[in-house]
Amino acid sequence: MKKIEPLGNKVLIETVKIKETPGGILVPDNVHERFLKGEVLAVGTGEVCGTHDNKIVLKKVAVQPGDVVLYDSVAVIDVGNDQFLIAEHDLQCRFVEAKTADAN
Repeated sequence: MKKIEPLGNKVLIETVKIKETPGGILVPDNVHERFLKGEVLAVGTGEVCGTHDNKIVLKKVAVQPGDVVLYDSVAVIDVGNDQFLIAEHDLQCRFVEAKTADAN
């Protein structure tokens, strides 16, 4: 099997199944029809945003492999094995760890 390498501002994601919220609430499958959670597997080089001194200037993709994102399921290209290509602007958010205050 060949490796998929996203181009430009495209992102390769793999669907993460959500069955239970962090608070322990079970979520029905039909809630996840439009927006889905996925893990970023690979990203493209970025979007061309202009030139400077005859060199192409790229806007880097804001996510990186390993990030967990929420994405719009309508805007994806299915590449098989629960993996999808999607443009960066169709990602809705990235999940980040909450920072806790030091107990000093």
